[in-house]
Amino acid sequence: MERIIFTHKATFGVAIMGTKREGTLLINSDMHFPMQSVFKFTIALVVLSEVDKGTLCLDQKIGIEESELLPDL
Repeated sequence: MERIIFTHKATFGVAIMGTKREGTLLINSDMHFPMQSVFKFTIALVVLSEVDKGTLCLDQKIGIEESELLPDL
């Protein structure tokens, strides 16, 4: 993994947690990275969980106010 990452002119952050402590890989773990598209997957999991519970419907619109957004980092 490190060999692949460090051959590119970019800054990457990787965190993979294994089932045992020695199976954990952290690269640039002290840096802050925005979630970007990865965050969409997390939101989808939460929304689908709420649909399964009957709290939300798949065709329901959920509004987000500008005051709820974080400022650009």
